[in-house]
Amino acid sequence: RITYPVFPHVGSVKSGLEKIAVVGFDFSDSPGQGNPLDIWGNNLEKSIAFFDWYSNGKVKFEFTTYDKWIRLSQPSSAYVTGEHFTATAGALSVSDMAKEFNSAINKYINLNGYTAVFFVYPKTIEKITENFGLAAGMGGLPAFYGVGPSYYSIDYPYWTYIIHEMLHEQGLQGHSPKEPWRFGVLLNSN
Repeated sequence: RITYPVFPHVGSVKSGLEKIAVVGFDFSDSPGQGNPLDIWGNNLEKSIAFFDWYSNGKVKFEFTTYDKWIRLSQPSSAYVTGEHFTATAGALSVSDMAKEFNSAINKYINLNGYTAVFFVYPKTIEKITENFGLAAGMGGLPAFYGVGPSYYSIDYPYWTYIIHEMLHEQGLQGHSPKEPWRFGVLLNSN
């Protein structure tokens, strides 16, 4: 379904609170340096302000952050995805990655009742370049979205990535093939 009425994904609301966790994942072959939240800068606050405006105050974001790197169980090559969240040969499936992400985060943040998780990888990572994404509802998990290191070399406004994906979670399709390029946050995530 791509038209109105819009039906939010599991865990997302038309009005009320959207609880979102923000973390950093690192690997034995690519350890994180410093605080992973520094990569986000003030983008969490900007996404709160935009979504408050967009929803006319009906939907509020509440971020829970974890300021240390969470080490995943395998080397970074096991978590490589292709363009637009596709699986790649030799790596875990996207759903298996999400299950591991969920398990790893739950050691630090209880994700029950969370709509989404946004995460970053170390800036020095070499094997992973693409974003990660999995919409909410798969196996009762929240949505998972990761910022790919290809964004680290540009001055990318991460808040637009958060808004873009959370609008999908609200049930908006986006990505129209007939888009007037760069006229809206749902055309692409930047």
